[in-house]
Amino acid sequence: MKHIGIHLPVLSGVALLVLALGATNASAQEAGNRGVYGRSTERRSPSSGVTYGTENKDLMPVQFIEAYVLLNATPDEFVAVFGVAQEAPTAVESNQKVNARIEQFLSAADKLGVSRSNSYVDMITQNRVYNFVPASADGTTREKLTGFETKKTIALRYKDRSLLEKLVAAAAQASIFNLIKVDYVIAGSVIK
Repeated sequence: MKHIGIHLPVLSGVALLVLALGATNASAQEAGNRGVYGRSTERRSPSSGVTYGTENKDLMPVQFIEAYVLLNATPDEFVAVFGVAQEAPTAVESNQKVNARIEQFLSAADKLGVSRSNSYVDMITQNRVYNFVPASADGTTREKLTGFETKKTIALRYKDRSLLEKLVAAAAQASIFNLIKVDYVIAGSVIK
């Protein structure tokens, strides 16, 4: 068995003083809004695990166990969600262009083994797009409606983990560059 030694530099008294003073004013992200809106006057100690219920007007000991468990299981399936958006002068045209890109992507995914029955396309939004018109004679710049943007998501369910890179490449060929998330499905439950 080998022993590995770690050598730490010796800090001077001034460096220790700076570290000590810096630590007293530090606040953690965990504090949340407490740092902004003031501290609570209530102080809680760590739970011993025993609390008392008061349902029948008398104290009855009740045990609670709180646990954080790491689940290291192999996923049965994956669900990859891609986002696609397209602008065009009219709402109909932007929707048609989005649908054409989605169709190209789903055809490529079908060739990779992800059938259309394992895909779901969801309409997200269709927004107006505005642009600024150059200054007029009086020096004002105006905002003008220049078109519409349609956004949709595509969810694909697949089993082979190595398929994700191929799906990302197929999406890129269809000018879809937004991989939103990949969910891991384990025996009917979804882990994100």
